[in-house]
Amino acid sequence: MRTSPRADDRSNAAAVLDAELLRSWPMPVERDGDKYSRGTVLVIGGSPSTPGAVVLCGSAALRMGAGRLQIATADAVAEMVAMAVVESRTIGIPTTSSGGFNDGPTDELAEAIRTADAVVVGPGMLPDRGTVRFIEGVLECVSDNSLVVLDALALTNFGDVDNGLRQRVASQLLMTPNKQEAEALVDAPCADHDEALRCAANATGAVLSSFGIVQSPDGRRWRTVGNPAGLGTSGSGDVLAGLVGGAASRSGDRLQSACWATFAHIEAGRRLAESVGELGYLARDLLHEIPRCLPR
Repeated sequence: MRTSPRADDRSNAAAVLDAELLRSWPMPVERDGDKYSRGTVLVIGGSPSTPGAVVLCGSAALRMGAGRLQIATADAVAEMVAMAVVESRTIGIPTTSSGGFNDGPTDELAEAIRTADAVVVGPGMLPDRGTVRFIEGVLECVSDNSLVVLDALALTNFGDVDNGLRQRVASQLLMTPNKQEAEALVDAPCADHDEALRCAANATGAVLSSFGIVQSPDGRRWRTVGNPAGLGTSGSGDVLAGLVGGAASRSGDRLQSACWATFAHIEAGRRLAESVGELGYLARDLLHEIPRCLPR
């Protein structure tokens, strides 16, 4: 009998993350609901030189079934982002001369953070001397009922965030690290990526999604079968972060959100490898495959 993703299994063995397993753990769908019932996602990130990250991330959240999308990005490109993702409300964030965020959230952004069901922070952000303070300001505004996805710069700077704040939001966190970012979350060298994810989840209290693996801080782990090489391309991580955020807005369950989003990301890459080629498809191509990848 297949072990449910919800089973209380703390062994080191990874459960297989596939469509059959997810069908036994269905995402909520209110047939008579509206966009509010499917949750609001807020994506915070981007810069004048990297606006595409939030476009990919936000679009992925909608493809995952989120009901409402809001994107907060550098004010210099906010209008362009709004035109690229016409389904989204867009909020401009003042930036420094280097394109980074170095102050706390504006009142408009703070209200958007407080009312979002899922907040994704980090895609496309550029480093600045005030980066940590900005991340802290975002986390301070997050509702106790929201889930928070940290990606890219927000993830690698998490260790410098105030310790009390880190502990307060630990049970709400999801992270989408690449291999280098996973190692940056732990103090000691790790033997391999599996060990780095276990240590990082334990150190941060976050649920991690990385290269087809979902790692829970309580030791449970799920792994997809195969990891398409083509997913190692610019923007693919932004798509994954958006998928996790979109699932989180619908579900409110960290583990379910990470498992569904991770499977969708890997499955979309597998389908494109078959139809396009092992390499050469673009991160934006993943978006069109996502709805067909979600188990029914």
